[in-house]
Amino acid sequence: WFSKNCHQLFCENNNISHCRWSYDAIQILLNDKLTLKCTEEQLDKFRMPEEWSLYQFSDFFNGANNRYTRDSWRSYFFFNNSLFGEYHIEAVKRGAGWGQYPLLMELIKKKKSQVQGPSANTTVVHLRIGDVMGRKNQSVADLLHHQNLYYPGEWWAGYVKPLSVYSSLEPAKNIVFMGGLHHITNKEEEIKSCQYVSVLKRYFEARGS
Repeated sequence: WFSKNCHQLFCENNNISHCRWSYDAIQILLNDKLTLKCTEEQLDKFRMPEEWSLYQFSDFFNGANNRYTRDSWRSYFFFNNSLFGEYHIEAVKRGAGWGQYPLLMELIKKKKSQVQGPSANTTVVHLRIGDVMGRKNQSVADLLHHQNLYYPGEWWAGYVKPLSVYSSLEPAKNIVFMGGLHHITNKEEEIKSCQYVSVLKRYFEARGS
């Protein structure tokens, strides 16, 4: 059923390149037999190793809620070559504090030069899933249909992106999703994360990836 004609039919604003899908289209995908049903075995593939479950570099880097003083976060200073650790070591050497973006970009460029990046026909899509999926009043269909704010009224809190954002990406042969179940507190957050990623997978497949 998922032809280009259906894609156009379900596009509410009639703009295929920046399409906002209807609830009907999203619900069809959520209920379709080819979409993951998010069994325990499938959920396990989304879970992060326990030792990485609190790793959240951005908040740490910016000193949110004084997280850099917590023992559970400080353990990442020297953990498994984490960016936490590399930044901390260089910051101490140079007498720099947290939140120094020039130093961070220097370290990222160094890391990038040491690994093989994606091919020219591959797009890497970074997804924020996990605890941010847990709002009771935000269904998976809501999250996929329009931009929701995790903290109401805070413009920067749009962690989970709707389908319209992904429709603006240039078509690519290969799509690689990057994400993890951060700070999970209940099973609902896991299931909604899995369903969200599953629909995105079907969406990009429909576009030919």
